[in-house]
Amino acid sequence: MHIVLDSLSRNGTTLLAAILNSNPNAFCYRGFFHEPLGIPGLHDDWPNRMINSDFMSENTNPKIDIKRLLDVSFQIIVDNFQYQRFDKATWKTLLSWAATVSEGHEPQEFIDTLLDLIRRMHGADVACWRWNNAVFYFHQWVKRPNHKWLQIIRDPVKAAISREIIWGIKSDKWDFNNAQLQRSIGWSLRYAMAYEAIKDDPRFLNIYFEDLLAGREGYTLSKVRNFIGTSSNLFGSGLIGQDGKPYRKETSEVIDRKAGKLTPNIEPELSRKYEDDPRFERYQKAFSRHLRGHNLFSRYFG
Repeated sequence: MHIVLDSLSRNGTTLLAAILNSNPNAFCYRGFFHEPLGIPGLHDDWPNRMINSDFMSENTNPKIDIKRLLDVSFQIIVDNFQYQRFDKATWKTLLSWAATVSEGHEPQEFIDTLLDLIRRMHGADVACWRWNNAVFYFHQWVKRPNHKWLQIIRDPVKAAISREIIWGIKSDKWDFNNAQLQRSIGWSLRYAMAYEAIKDDPRFLNIYFEDLLAGREGYTLSKVRNFIGTSSNLFGSGLIGQDGKPYRKETSEVIDRKAGKLTPNIEPELSRKYEDDPRFERYQKAFSRHLRGHNLFSRYFG
């Protein structure tokens, strides 16, 4: 089974990936083999163009630049030390081989063969690929056998504040002004509208970040386990990061988010993070005006 784990940024995909990585019959990598990044033009103006793209029909045959996808994937592996059970040399050899034999193959069929080889190299039942901002590609992914789509959603107000903190740290020129706030609201609207189109598809499951933290962890992880088809339970303890090492929380407040503190277990207090932030009430009112009435966000705004 191959699972895309997707959402907007700062919605909990990293935490959920760490839970999946802690399961002996599953693994999860972040960012690489992000299939849409191999489609010319879609990686421009990241992530706006991808988020604002309409659903790609399952009858479309996207033009995927396999060599570009492999190059980008290898760089992401190296940048994030995502070797897991292998080493850098093994990944380089594998992807170099893939680049040489990809000519003449239908791109998605070739990608599926490569991903299943990696799954078998792991000795796992379930391979999870953590993408972001790519719900438009849902039909292209799930039209293939044994492919499903898992989405996690967080309070969009808290996600927006987290983005503001991160981008503010990265650039002293960043100004989270009204235009940027509207962009964040617009991203949430795109996901809300996409959810209406796919929410009843049996190959799709949406869960909420807060349910992993506030006493519903067991129920929520049971849903995820049944959906992805792993033969063993999922737990919120003994978390493993996407580098194959004990999980380090990617907090918004430090420059190197991947060097956060060791966090072996789910932290329930994260569900309340940013509620005392001076921006929270103002942003909540702004988001509510646009998202109230949308099913995906009804728990937050009614």
